Amino acid sequence: MGFTDTDYENARTALNNKFYGGKDRSSSQLYKQAGNSIVVNVLYYIFTELHKAMPYLFDDLKVGSYFSGIGAFESALDRLFDGINSEQSIGGEM
Repeated sequence: MGFTDTDYENARTALNNKFYGGKDRSSSQLYKQAGNSIVVNVLYYIFTELHKAMPYLFDDLKVGSYFSGIGAFESALDRLFDGINSEQSIGGEM
């Protein structure tokens, strides 16, 4: 689904803290959330094409969504902004 191990661990920690008092429980709910999410890589490439066509849409972007399950929107936007910032730092354009 395109999530990193760090994404998974952050989501697992948040899930356990919110619903299980910090105790580690079965990850089946987390797997369901990830499985029902949009694929991060697909969303990243959609964002990339949108940025190429209409970069002003991403000016001062604060929130990808109010609810995105395990965090696909946030992960894809992080990848996009990492790519934009690295391209700008070497003087190129994305």
